[in-house]
Amino acid sequence: MFGAYSQSKLANAMLTAELHRRLAARGSSVRTNVLHPGTVHTDVTRNFSAPIRLAYWLSQPLMRLLEKTPAEGARTTVHVATAPELDCGGRYFVHCAALPLPAGALDVPACERLWELSERLTKKT
Repeated sequence: MFGAYSQSKLANAMLTAELHRRLAARGSSVRTNVLHPGTVHTDVTRNFSAPIRLAYWLSQPLMRLLEKTPAEGARTTVHVATAPELDCGGRYFVHCAALPLPAGALDVPACERLWELSERLTKKT
């Protein structure tokens, strides 16, 4: 489960990086960035299997110390979307700070292949 989650987050970064490259190549002023909001307390486990929900429930005393509220989790998203000093694209943000993109998002041929696969799977030409 966590491997699939990690892969989906890397795919997010790869597609964002590829979109940024494609827009920049066209001379667009649109900027795209990817971010990680942190661990946010939501009801994301509502559709998980009973054992996973039980484990999550048992971990709640510790998780409450680590998790952000939804408003705190939205802070980086709002910052990246609205901060006038962030006239940048193709960046990765955590806790409102720019960090290096994950290594996979720097692999341009892999990002291009993922983009093309996404187009095929969504029947976009």
